[in-house]
Amino acid sequence: MATVGLCLITKNLGPQLSTYIDTLRTHVDEVYIQVNGGSHPVYKWNDDFAAARNANFAQAETDYIVWLDSDDVLRHPENIRKVVDHMEANNLDIVFADYIYAQENGIPTEVQRRERFIKTGTPGKWVGRVHETFIPDGSCN
Repeated sequence: MATVGLCLITKNLGPQLSTYIDTLRTHVDEVYIQVNGGSHPVYKWNDDFAAARNANFAQAETDYIVWLDSDDVLRHPENIRKVVDHMEANNLDIVFADYIYAQENGIPTEVQRRERFIKTGTPGKWVGRVHETFIPDGSCN
C-alpha cells in the first residue's frame, strides 16, 4: 500500500492547529508541518509561499503528498486513501481537486482546480510568491 503524507504550511502552532491535524491524522501516514514565522519559527519567512511550499515538500518521505494550508477545510478526508489508490493504480503523478476560493452565504462563488495530490519525486517545483502553483519539469500524468 502506498504511503501518503500531509504537507501543511502555517504561520503559528496552537491548539486549533493541533485539533485540525488530529482530524486528518487518521487518513495519512505522516504529517509534515512548515512553520513560517509566528511564535514558533522553524522556517525563515521571506514573503514567498512557493519557497515555503518547496521547503515543506522537501521534508516528505511518503509516496504521495496531499497539501493543505492551516486555513483550508478538506471535505471528506476519508477519501484521501481512495484518491491515492486511484493515483497508484493509474500511474498518476498529480490529481487536481476543486478549491472553493470564495463563497457567499455558504454558496461557492469562485471555484478553482488546484493540484492537491502529488506523487513524491514528481520533477517540478512551486512557483509564485503568492497563490503558488506546482509546475512540473517535463511531462507527467
